[in-house]
Amino acid sequence: MLCRNKQAAKVVVAAPVAAPDTVAAFKKAADDVVILERPHFFQAVAQAYLNWYDLSDEEVLEILKRE
Repeated sequence: MLCRNKQAAKVVVAAPVAAPDTVAAFKKAADDVVILERPHFFQAVAQAYLNWYDLSDEEVLEILKRE
């Protein structure tokens, strides 16, 4: 893990949603894990959002140009 290799004092993983097995893997790798939603039947990140759509490559490039 890059953070451990760089001698981070503390590693925290935070995400809005994750599958239970992913949370377990994060707990092995990090000092602290913060996950807002942990659906038991996890299919995709999009299931945790009311309004979700995939961005096209063109949309992503446009957003990156604005930053």
